[in-house]
Amino acid sequence: LADGSVTTAKISATGTASATTYLRGDGQWATPSSSGGTATGAIGVMATNTVEQVLPLGSSTAPIETPITFSSYTVSSGVGTFDGTTFTVASAGTYLITTNIVSLNNSSGNPVAIRPGIRLGSNVIAYGVGLSSGNYPAASKGAGIATTTVISLSVNDTISIVGSNQNSGLTASTSINGTTRLSIVKLF
Repeated sequence: LADGSVTTAKISATGTASATTYLRGDGQWATPSSSGGTATGAIGVMATNTVEQVLPLGSSTAPIETPITFSSYTVSSGVGTFDGTTFTVASAGTYLITTNIVSLNNSSGNPVAIRPGIRLGSNVIAYGVGLSSGNYPAASKGAGIATTTVISLSVNDTISIVGSNQNSGLTASTSINGTTRLSIVKLF
C-alpha cells in the first residue's frame, strides 16, 4: 500500500466486486438482499393555527378540555386524514406526536396560558404544562410547553389536541401567528 490507495485488486476476496456488491467480513463479495433497509417513516400531518380560538373560563379542579382546531395543515397521503381537529390513522404503526399551544393576551392585556393535551380517542394520553408571565417576550407571554409522545396506533385510531384554560377568571385564546403547532409523524 505504498501509494496510499486500496483498490479492489489489492483486496484478497472471492467473488466479483461491482457497484452493487459489498465485501462481507468473511472475505466474499456479496449482493445485498432486497428485503432490508427500507425506510417507512412519513409525515402524517403538519399543522399551524392562524385563527383565534377562545377557550372558556377554566378551573384548576375540573379543567375543560377544548379541542383545538388548526387552520392551516398539510397531510401526507396514505398515512391518515385530518380535518383540522382530528387525525384518523390510515396506516398502523408507531407515531411521534408533538404539539405546542401559544396563547394571546386576553382583552385586559394579561397572559393566560393554555395547557396542551394529546387525546387518543376520548382519553388524554399526554399533558403539557401551561406557563404565563408578563416577563416573557410579547409573542409568548402565555405558552403551553410542547407536549410530545410516541405511541403505537392502529388503523382508525383518532388523535386530537385539546387545550385547557387553568384560569377561572379570564378566557384564553390561541395564537394567530402560526406558533400554535401540531406534527404527527409515522416513525415505522
